[in-house]
Amino acid sequence: TEQKGTKYNGSGCLVHGLSVLADSFVAIDCYLKDYPNDELNIVEALKNNFEGYDALREYLLSCPKFGNHEESVDREASEIARRVSKMIREKKNYLGESFRPDFSSPSTHLLYGYWVGATPDGRRSRDMLGYGVDPLYGAASGGLGYRMLSNMELPFDEFNGGYASHMGIDPKYFKGKDYEE
Repeated sequence: TEQKGTKYNGSGCLVHGLSVLADSFVAIDCYLKDYPNDELNIVEALKNNFEGYDALREYLLSCPKFGNHEESVDREASEIARRVSKMIREKKNYLGESFRPDFSSPSTHLLYGYWVGATPDGRRSRDMLGYGVDPLYGAASGGLGYRMLSNMELPFDEFNGGYASHMGIDPKYFKGKDYEE
């Protein structure tokens, strides 16, 4: 009998930037549909962190974003998550066990975002990446209901290493004088 050591011998891989990548692919598709053969404009804008490319950045920011229940970007995020999860699971650790895709990012979305250049979704260089499976901060403008509908399109059964999401509630909506109210 081969002894593998501890009962828990799995290895995981943290995945960052799901929504940024999905939003970026959709933004590129939208831009090239409206401005065929102008892909070098995006490349130059990214190299320059959108400095001098304000109109292009505004266009990219206006494209569909994950978290607003937009079919194109929800489908893109789901497909990326599925493919990335499969690639990670195909890798084996030193015990021959599959790596587990983990779509949680305990503050590392801030650190890794700092090292990522500008992206085609309109995100500037050094800005954070999305937390866990969440949309990029400020991108989900349709409200919590639409954000949940987008979220429901993700293949959670593929995330056997885990996932995280953050729901912030603004305290200004709670006007009671004490905790009971």
